Amino acid sequence: MFLVFIVILITMKKDEKTGYYINEVNGRKYAYIQKSHVWNKEKKQAETSLEYVGRLDESGKLVPKRRHLVKAEINEETKLSLADQNRVGMVRVLWRIATEIKLVETLKAAFPRTWDTILSLSFYYVSSGRNAAYLYSSWQEDHESPIKGKSLEGPDITRLFSSMEEARRKEFLKSWRNTASSGKPCFNDITSISSYSKENEMVEFGYNRDHEDLPQINLGLVVDSGSKLPLYYHVHDGGIRDVSTLEHVMKEGFAFNMKNMLFVMDKGFYAKHNINSMYSFSYQFIVAMPLSSGKAKAAIDDVRSSIRHPSNIIVTSNGEAVYAKTSSLQYWSNEDFHWPCRIHVYTSDNEDAGKRGMKLDMKLAECFRELNAGDWNEAHVALYAKYFDMNVETVDGVEKKTYSYKEKALENAESHYTGYLAIVTDQVDLTSREVLEIYRSKDAVEKAFYDLKNEQDAKRLGTHSAKAMDGKLFTLFISSILISEIRRRMDGFNGQWTLNSIRTSLDKITFSKVKIEHLKKAKELKGLVSKTQREYLAKLLECLPYEAADELFSIQIS
Repeated sequence: MFLVFIVILITMKKDEKTGYYINEVNGRKYAYIQKSHVWNKEKKQAETSLEYVGRLDESGKLVPKRRHLVKAEINEETKLSLADQNRVGMVRVLWRIATEIKLVETLKAAFPRTWDTILSLSFYYVSSGRNAAYLYSSWQEDHESPIKGKSLEGPDITRLFSSMEEARRKEFLKSWRNTASSGKPCFNDITSISSYSKENEMVEFGYNRDHEDLPQINLGLVVDSGSKLPLYYHVHDGGIRDVSTLEHVMKEGFAFNMKNMLFVMDKGFYAKHNINSMYSFSYQFIVAMPLSSGKAKAAIDDVRSSIRHPSNIIVTSNGEAVYAKTSSLQYWSNEDFHWPCRIHVYTSDNEDAGKRGMKLDMKLAECFRELNAGDWNEAHVALYAKYFDMNVETVDGVEKKTYSYKEKALENAESHYTGYLAIVTDQVDLTSREVLEIYRSKDAVEKAFYDLKNEQDAKRLGTHSAKAMDGKLFTLFISSILISEIRRRMDGFNGQWTLNSIRTSLDKITFSKVKIEHLKKAKELKGLVSKTQREYLAKLLECLPYEAADELFSIQIS
């Protein structure tokens, strides 16, 4: 029996129309039924035993709360059976997000027959933190999803990946860019994903950013700085260097109507021919210069003796103070053209710029403790990605993650020019502060890569053919869009959170249907929603905490 009794003094009036005792709080009406009414001799007052049965909606209809059923529908002899029970918290949030950012609409247009399956797989990647195809069917058994009544096993998923034609993927990317672009600067970066496949011709040995002795593919992302959403991705053979991929991105981006965009990129994309190409394609750019570059060294040497002066201090929006000096107007030249540009030089208060510095090492020690304790700090994601490797070992059948320093990255942090940052840009009217603010905000793409590898378990490709790989990477790209929007909505949350804490918490929320013997229609039972879950839901569904549970259960996946 689903009965709960409470004893309180009668302070509520009976609603003659419904027959319930009503307690109204903040405009919401909570309904109770009377179980007994007796006189307390000791207290010399009447006491009433009431049973809470739910709340009344705007029409006066009872909405059963928790596991309480409607009055008189159940007794001790009533036969009950669980008709259906699903985990709904995380999936319904993802559906709401996908709908509101028009991801569902765009995916339907490009993949009219399989959009729901692609989206279901993306929901699985995000809510489980896994991407193994053979585990999807067990996840689907107790989760809502856009595909209803359709079983999906590992071989079905492989066939789906192989069937995603390049033309449809490109159609999606072109439409998605128009939908999701804010018109603000875009960040372009690239990472490597390792593979054991011997059948995929794109898998080759090359510079591996995770320092793994495995062949790989190179995956690039373009992320919008305004919406924080991935706009576009590109895949290259594992042996191709970062610096060689940019022209391909620009040509394809031009075809996708990505014209007159401001690209913000790290030093890995700095090369004379890339700068020439960006001018030629009319792309605007802000690019960090490697400290081995002759132009960067010359710019630093020009300001080394004068940059540390009170007049050169700038303070960024996050309160960071740095020294900054800007070159006079320069011209980037090739055989036919001379384009205007400026080089901005920055440094901190470290007097010995040739050393890595205690400040950075202390920060990295803090990051090391956070990672291995599982207490991740969202503000340190970029440092995690740059300076640490994740190691997975299986002990007694249980996977354990540990983290270690990337020693090569630490070594590279020391040189005669360490402590300086040189940035070249064609945006000659921007101040040093504006350029640095834009450049520093590129952590959006670094977080997207981090989420792809660690939150979606994509450090390894589990596909063998190039066709299946293309389909899987497209689906992971869809997942990255959803995760990026979660991060955006959680910005400003007053409390500790990680993506894992959100999905673990929300995935516990259930929605059940109980079949009652004498009733034709099963009764719906809404799962309990805790305070923490309400706080997460309030941010993700963009509502007030006290509205969060009702908002979640009102979402219909169609």
